[in-house]
Amino acid sequence: MKDLISFGEVMIRLSPPGYQRIEQADSFEAHVGGTELNVAIGAARLGLTAEYITRLPKNSLGYMVRNRIREQGVDCSRILWSDSDRLGLYFVEEGSNPRGGDLIYDRAYSALSRIDPDSLHWPELLMGYRHFHCTGITPALSPDTAQATREAMAAAKDAGMTVSFDVNYRAKLWTEDEARRCLEPLMEYVDILFSSVGELRQIFGIEKGNLEETASAAANRYNIGVVALMRSEKHSVRRISWRAVAFHAGTLFEDIPIEVEIVDRIGGGDAFAAGFLYAYLRKDQDVAAALQYGNATAALKYTHRGDFSWSTLDEVEGLIEGKGGLAMKR
Repeated sequence: MKDLISFGEVMIRLSPPGYQRIEQADSFEAHVGGTELNVAIGAARLGLTAEYITRLPKNSLGYMVRNRIREQGVDCSRILWSDSDRLGLYFVEEGSNPRGGDLIYDRAYSALSRIDPDSLHWPELLMGYRHFHCTGITPALSPDTAQATREAMAAAKDAGMTVSFDVNYRAKLWTEDEARRCLEPLMEYVDILFSSVGELRQIFGIEKGNLEETASAAANRYNIGVVALMRSEKHSVRRISWRAVAFHAGTLFEDIPIEVEIVDRIGGGDAFAAGFLYAYLRKDQDVAAALQYGNATAALKYTHRGDFSWSTLDEVEGLIEGKGGLAMKR
C-alpha cells in the first residue's frame, strides 16, 4: 500500500534577487512550487511514497515542472497534459524590516483551471493509496477545479482512505463568502483539517476564546478527527516563533515554539502538513508525534530557498531531539 496522493496546481515562482522590488528587477530567480505539491515533496523527502496529480502545458515550462517533481522522488506519471493552455506564474517580492513583501498572481486560464473533471477517474487514480491531501486553493481556481476537488475527496472516502485538507484561504483568488459556500460542504470528507485561527473565523465563522475551544468547535461542528492550527508570532519580517497545536479526541496537543530566522517564508505551512502527515501515517496516527514532526519540518523549511522543504528525516528528528545545529558540519 502506497502512502500519499495529492492534487492541485503547480506554478513557477519568479523572485527578484537581493530583496529588490519587482519594478527594480532585470532578472528573476525561478522556483517551481504549489501548495499541494510542496506537501507531497516534503512528505516524500521524509520517507513516504507520494504521487502528484495535476495538469500541465505540453511545452518546456511543463517539462520543467515535471522534471522538478521527478527529482524529488514524487510519482508524476499520471499527470494530464494540455496542448494549448498555459502554466501559472506568481511573483514574490521579499521584504525586510520595516518593509513587508508582496505577491502577484499571473495564473488566470492556467492548464489546471481549465481541466475537465470527467478526465479524472478518481477511483482508479486513488487505488493503492491510503491518504489523500488537498487544499482550499485548488477549488478557488475555477468551477471545474472545485468540482474535481469535491469528487476526489468523495472518492477517497468511498475507498476507505483518510483525507487531509488545508484551508489555505487566498483573498486574491476569491472572497470569504465564496470560499465559505464552496469549502463548507467539503468538510464532511475531512479527517485532518489544517488551518489557522484566522481562517476558521473568516471562512467558517468559528471564533472562540482560546486555541482549545476554537479547535474543539471546528472538530465538533464538522465531525473532524484531527484539527491542527498553525500560527506564528512575528518578531520582525524575517524572525518568527513558529508554533502549531493539534486537537484530537477531546485533547489539545501542544509543542514548544521554535525560533526561526527566515530565509524564505513561502511553504512553511505546507512543510508542517508534510511532517505531520509523515508521522501520522508512519506512527499509527500518533497525533502528539505528528505535531512534533510537523513543527520541526516547518521550522526547517523557513531556512530553505524556494517553495519546497529540503529537510531530511535525520534533520527533522535531530531538531525534535534538541540537536538543531548552529555550527557548521565537518
